[in-house]
Amino acid sequence: MRWTLCAAGLLAALVPGCAGPTSAPPRDFEVRRAQAEEGLAEAGLAQDPAVAASRAELEAAMAREEGEVAIDGVELRTGISERGGDTRVDVRARVPLDRLFELPSRQEARRAEAEAALAKLRSVTLEMSAARCLPALDQRLYQEHAKIFESYVARLETLLQWSRELFEAGVVDEIAAHRLEIASQVKLSSRSPRPVVPSHGTVDAPGVLPEIPSASAPRAALDRDEGLIRSLVARHQPALAVHRALADRYRALAQRATRRRLPSLGFVDVVGEPVARSGQSHAIGAQLSVHLPFGARADAEERRYRALARGEESRGRYLVEDRLRLTEVALLDIHGFEESTGTWHQLLELADRSEEVADRWQRERLAEPSRISALLDDVYDARIAVLEGRERAGLAACGLLAATGVPVAEWPRR
Repeated sequence: MRWTLCAAGLLAALVPGCAGPTSAPPRDFEVRRAQAEEGLAEAGLAQDPAVAASRAELEAAMAREEGEVAIDGVELRTGISERGGDTRVDVRARVPLDRLFELPSRQEARRAEAEAALAKLRSVTLEMSAARCLPALDQRLYQEHAKIFESYVARLETLLQWSRELFEAGVVDEIAAHRLEIASQVKLSSRSPRPVVPSHGTVDAPGVLPEIPSASAPRAALDRDEGLIRSLVARHQPALAVHRALADRYRALAQRATRRRLPSLGFVDVVGEPVARSGQSHAIGAQLSVHLPFGARADAEERRYRALARGEESRGRYLVEDRLRLTEVALLDIHGFEESTGTWHQLLELADRSEEVADRWQRERLAEPSRISALLDDVYDARIAVLEGRERAGLAACGLLAATGVPVAEWPRR
């Protein structure tokens, strides 16, 4: 039977892609995969269940790509018959070729599936990083608010103690003392910072709560050019890469359907008698199976995949337009915050000076407690106004990261 196996092996070797996958064009896939894993590790998401699920999908897609071969086996059939004392041994080797001419399209489709899976892994990373941005911002706001409130409470309690002493000494009347007391307690209860759930390691995320730019060294304005935004979204937004990869997959499947309209080999049979009968030489023969399609099913399949590819392209264009709008809003909010640098610094300087005045007037007993309390309320309101401005800029920065995948610290300026 050796000669039959050799013939089958030779036939397989002559058919492109029989012994394994055809050579794929060089790609930087593994490099980009390693970069994605590095990003996960830096973000502390490497062991997250959602990331693990996306990673498993990527491994499955890569395995499917590696499994696309034209021929993965040869079918051998052996028959023995005897007639009139003459023994006949027939051996048939069948090489299936029905998937051979679709191989390039199938491999392109599997390659696109792997690209889509990698983009989904990056997309999960970005989504989770953006989702962590808001809790981290809340935590930083709570810390800043707590500092402002702590200072306010300390001064107000000192003032209330002085008011009680004045009331006991008969310097202020009962109405004035109780009015200051109840008004102060209402303010303390309503202005207390709302506790937030710890954000699991993202409390100290750098830049999550923007600092006020220096008045002496103002920053250059963020670049809000539409063309730049589009290019950055196209480069850094993995959700767009998912749509592109899926469109490539559907185009490859459409090409496969196109190939199915052409005549193709079904299989090749190599038939022979490895044991020669008496007085005869070895016999060998071959059979070919040719598939002649009518094309109706292939036409419908091609139209279907072309339409699906157009759908993914449209989704990609919509995503770019949607992210463009969100990015423009976020950049405008951050620009407004940075443009108001002078106002923020002026408010904080006035608050500092007003606190000094309130402390001095309370220490030297230069005014009634109610007047000093009103000044402390204004100081608190000024500091909270600045903090709220920083909060709006922080929310915009989180939105910018979610929309484009680019942190505000890395956004180009002009």
